[in-house]
Amino acid sequence: MKKLTLTILLLLLAGILAACGSSDEDSGDSGSSDTDSSSETSQNTSAAQTTACVEGEAEAVSTDLAADAGAFTIQIEGAVAANSAVDNSTRYGASANGDGAIEINLVDRFVGVGGTGAVIYIPVDVAPGTYPVTPYTEITAQSCYTATIKATSIVVVEEGVITIDSVDGNTISGSFDVIGRDQVQEDKTYEAVGVFNALVLEDVELGGGAGGAEEAAPEADATEESE
Repeated sequence: MKKLTLTILLLLLAGILAACGSSDEDSGDSGSSDTDSSSETSQNTSAAQTTACVEGEAEAVSTDLAADAGAFTIQIEGAVAANSAVDNSTRYGASANGDGAIEINLVDRFVGVGGTGAVIYIPVDVAPGTYPVTPYTEITAQSCYTATIKATSIVVVEEGVITIDSVDGNTISGSFDVIGRDQVQEDKTYEAVGVFNALVLEDVELGGGAGGAEEAAPEADATEESE
């Protein structure tokens, strides 16, 4: 009888211990879930910071560089390409970069491997003013003021300013002073200072995207005629 009672007690004790262990595991899973949720929130916050355009006041670019009408001048200083200048080059191009930005290539393709210069990104609704640069990503290049530098390799800009002096139709003038980090040798940084004077952006339309307003005009005329 005593042996039977002892056996029952042991079985009950084993059941209690098993129940406690299961509760601890559930608690551990919950903790893991909380950790995963926290990590996901952190990643979402980081993504939001990466995609948001930097706003606020900025000091206008100060430089002695000058450029002829329809041209640009850039000076690049860095760990390798020290004092590399692209003077009054007329080799530039522009294209729509996503729905909200214009990409302006200010690159002398005959200097260095693949060209030397800078690429600046501006919103299509650009207006005169001085704007703080948003660190470059493929996303910020679609809606923000940002840039890359072409030196020995592509240099992603992290800070700086872009000044727009005038916008007249598709003709734009301005300057910039930006600092970026080499994507191959991350301990090296470059600064690019440049001016662009009365560049005519033939392939895009400032203020309305690429070619949108010109196509809309004939439809308006047709409507008036039908009335």
